[in-house]
Amino acid sequence: MPPPLRSLCWPTLIIALAMQSAANADQWRAESNGATTPYTLALVESSQGDRLVITRSLDSIRLEFDLASSIRKLDRQSCPTVQIDEGKTPHFFSGGRCEMTDNSAIFELGEVIDGKIESVLIDQLMNGSDVKLLFITHDGAYHRVKFGLGRSKQAIKAALGDNVEVVGEPR
Repeated sequence: MPPPLRSLCWPTLIIALAMQSAANADQWRAESNGATTPYTLALVESSQGDRLVITRSLDSIRLEFDLASSIRKLDRQSCPTVQIDEGKTPHFFSGGRCEMTDNSAIFELGEVIDGKIESVLIDQLMNGSDVKLLFITHDGAYHRVKFGLGRSKQAIKAALGDNVEVVGEPR
């Protein structure tokens, strides 16, 4: 005699919910900051809870990488490297284009001028499959975190403003 239908439904439901949760971990979304001067930001979380956030403040566009764990601390002398998809040239930041704290790195991506921003990195974030950040922690160890880029184009357009054109690499 077959097992009761009810005993088969719960494990299937639990597996389906777990798969949906894992799938949403790499989905970009647009959110309002909820401040008195509201703005929209685009963000994604890794399966470990690390976050990438794109914001527009006036005409300045930034990418912020936040570590989920306070146990790991970034090496404040070495800005993380950003790579979109395998085989693409990594993006290195130096000088005043990267601000470091123990648990975050903020990258200056550029300025909106006359309704346009010239940024190969933003274009790749909007059109790629995944992004990896390679970073060094304060103890000298190398780490890598990977984020999917599902729905990134929609979320980033919402953060930049629908009227902003992203000028990236020629297709």
